[in-house]
Amino acid sequence: MNNRRTLIKRLLVTCGIVAWVGGMVLGYLSEGPWRTVGFALHIAGLAVVFATCFYNPPVVPREEQSSARGG
Repeated sequence: MNNRRTLIKRLLVTCGIVAWVGGMVLGYLSEGPWRTVGFALHIAGLAVVFATCFYNPPVVPREEQSSARGG
């Protein structure tokens, strides 16, 4: 379970960084509406990176986990 969470977190950070840098490059190299698209992609990638790095899922105590399973 923990390996899956780590893999998903790494994948989200990688995709976020690619979108962040790709948005900067697209905004720098293009004109008109593509510059706006590049800026939006840049902001979305940055948001994904920050949300992935700073989000901590709530911790459920062991007692609640066992009672929820019926044990």
